[in-house]
Parts: sequence; C-alpha cells; structure tokens
Amino acid sequence: MKKIVVPILIVLMLFTLATSTLANSSIYLDYMVDGKMDSPVPNMTNLSNDNYSAIGGKYQLSNKWSISGEYTSGKMFRILAFYDFGVNYVRIEDEITTYNIKGGYNVIDNKDLRLDLSAGYYNDNEKYRAREMDICDLEFESIFLGADALFNITKNITVSAGFEYGISGEVTAKVDNIKETDDLDSLFNYKVGFNYYLTKQLGISLGYRSSSYEVDDGKTTSSGVTTGVTYKF
Repeated sequence: MKKIVVPILIVLMLFTLATSTLANSSIYLDYMVDGKMDSPVPNMTNLSNDNYSAIGGKYQLSNKWSISGEYTSGKMFRILAFYDFGVNYVRIEDEITTYNIKGGYNVIDNKDLRLDLSAGYYNDNEKYRAREMDICDLEFESIFLGADALFNITKNITVSAGFEYGISGEVTAKVDNIKETDDLDSLFNYKVGFNYYLTKQLGISLGYRSSSYEVDDGKTTSSGVTTGVTYKF
C-alpha cells in the first residue's frame, strides 16, 4: 500500500502546486538507460537496471523559498555465485522504490546561475527476491542537506546539478518477519543534467545520477545515464 500511496500523493502535490496561480513551477520524468549497482556482497555480479524511472518537480513558493519532491521506481537484476560441489548461480531480483521531499532557499539568482540550499527527507525501500521467494526487505531513511544549481547556457540550453548528503539516518532489515534496525553510516546522492528546450515550456534532457549509502557491511552505489522530459508551467 505504501508503494501506491506515496507516488500518488507526490504527483497530486506537484500537480496542485504547478497549476496554482503562482509561476515558476516545473515537473519532469527521467528514465535510467543503463544503470548499475556496485555492492559489497561477495561473489555478486551486477547487471543492468530494468525500467528505472523517476517523476518529480519543483514549485517556487516565493523568490527565495521552494518545495520539491521526487519518486523513483525500478528493478535491478544480479547474479550471486556460491560454491557447493562446484559453482552455482542464483538470479537475484531487487525491486527499488525511493522518494524524497525537500525545501529550498535561494542564495544566488541572476541571469546565468540560480543556486538553492536545501534540506529534506529521503526514503529508500528495497525488496530482494530469488527463485520467486522473498529473501529480505531493506528500508533506508535519512534527513539530508543539499544544494541545487541551474546554469543558463543559452536561451534554450541549461545545465542542472544537485546533491543530497544524509546527516541522520537508519536502515531497517526485515527477514522472515524479524526486524533489525541500525544506524545508516552515510548517504550521498547527486545528479547532473543537460537540458534543451524545444519550446518555452517543453524540454528534453540527458543526464547522470548516482545514489550511494554505507552501512556496516560496506558501501553500495547505484548509478547510470538518464534521459527525460521537463515541462515548465
């Protein structure tokens, strides 16, 4: 139910804000073309993401304050090798959903650059399955600080960049209805994008995004090239 309710609420929030009387709102849709995950799990081979997409947007409350949100969903397929009278391989399917909500405060705003400082909440849910059986569920959540920048190159071309750094988080693991919670050692997300506007409102983009977290077992990073569209209201 949580996977359904969260994206619906975010989409409704973005639509309501974007269609209000205030200007400078935008909404975007990104698709990860060839994402990969680096994991500390021994003997694990990482394959490409499948159907990894993101929807999000930003609404300018005033000249200084803004609110943003994003929801992502996708799958990761990996191969685990284990040794038992020879080499055996198991296909691991990882279903991933994330969302974040943040507020921003503008510190630079001129014709060439807009820079916002931000703070918000990030949530990452991962469900691992093998041979049509659930293995475990992982949930990562954290409060973060960050920044978002928009560079105006020409009338039709912009470059965007942003990052989020977790300052207080935890990870919850659920295996066979048994839950264990531990501190999240670190969280760091960033993305960059090259945007070309076909009209004053509609643009296409090519970018790169990365998300990494670290727990006691080590650091896990998922990243890849993205393509997408942006619409400004």
